[in-house]
Amino acid sequence: LLMHDYENNCAACKVDRMYMPGMPLCDKVPDETCLDQKNNETHPWYTAQTAIAYLAASCPAGPDGTVAANTCCSRDGVKDLLEINAFDIIYVYHEYCGTHIPEEIEDGLHFYEEACEDFLCNTVSEPFDPNVCPTPPSPPMTWQQQANANGWRPCTTKVVPGTSTIIPKESGHEGHAHSRRLAGQLY
Repeated sequence: LLMHDYENNCAACKVDRMYMPGMPLCDKVPDETCLDQKNNETHPWYTAQTAIAYLAASCPAGPDGTVAANTCCSRDGVKDLLEINAFDIIYVYHEYCGTHIPEEIEDGLHFYEEACEDFLCNTVSEPFDPNVCPTPPSPPMTWQQQANANGWRPCTTKVVPGTSTIIPKESGHEGHAHSRRLAGQLY
């Protein structure tokens, strides 16, 4: 939990949890949900907070606030699907929304993490090297960049319609939106 006190002040790349063979892929929380600051009964954060409240009532916490193994999500090998589902909700918000979530969700995961770790899902689809920051995605290209990337080039000459006359572009007038006339012809 101490790392959460410093994570907004330290520059680093996002490192996902390691891939766990045999575990299912988590349902992705949409980015717009993570960035939405509403917190009412129609917002998914309310669902996550309700899940935390359910686990708090269902799973006994120790003096340090954490829940020990075999006291939540599964007891003596018997799975509790309601507790697993509640933990799953908290887990995906914690993993996908980063620091854009309320503190009780941010810290809430860690209270139940050890007890429910056998029921984690994968946030990545394959193993990766956690010591290498992934290359950030390039910003989307403008239409001009896309055209150039596909071999399109700006015209350097103009053809007078109805003739075979080729006229060089006038320097400094490429950005004009109006038409010019030459010998009564539009070009």
